[in-house]
Amino acid sequence: IQGQVRATNRELSTANEQGLLGLAFDPDYAQNGWFYVNYTEGTFFGPWYTVVARYARSPTDPDTADPASEVILIDIPQPNVVHNGGQLAFGNDGYLYIAIGDNRIAATAQDLTDLPGSLLRIDVNPDPGPPAILPPYVIPPDNPFANTGGGVRAEIYAYGFRNPWRFSLDAQTGELFV
Repeated sequence: IQGQVRATNRELSTANEQGLLGLAFDPDYAQNGWFYVNYTEGTFFGPWYTVVARYARSPTDPDTADPASEVILIDIPQPNVVHNGGQLAFGNDGYLYIAIGDNRIAATAQDLTDLPGSLLRIDVNPDPGPPAILPPYVIPPDNPFANTGGGVRAEIYAYGFRNPWRFSLDAQTGELFV
């Protein structure tokens, strides 16, 4: 559930193209200790989920993650063990970019009401406020579908991808290459 801190142990699924698929350190990591992961959860035979979560470094050991600090940003049911995408990266704009594969169901990549087959862009550092009431992310106002409505997922920055497991952001221009 989005924004929820997981209270139970999770099982990282490593079947076929699953596992730990992406890792990105927050641009303010030195101050906040946050990093983001994209992984697949589930048993070998399913069900499976693509999970994008935020973790914090341990308060007692800066070289260790605090496993109890997980906050789920995105949790997507995954019908197949392939085409998971997975890369995470922060752009020059400070937003988190997330590659999500189509799970071998091509129609999902054309469906703007579903996240698979898309490159997502979210703001994981919204304006400061009490952490207890902040959502885990907000939609950048200039995302292409930010104000579309009708069930369209505003997180989608680009869509129609089969398996965008890697992408690059030009450090100088901010241009995106998938």
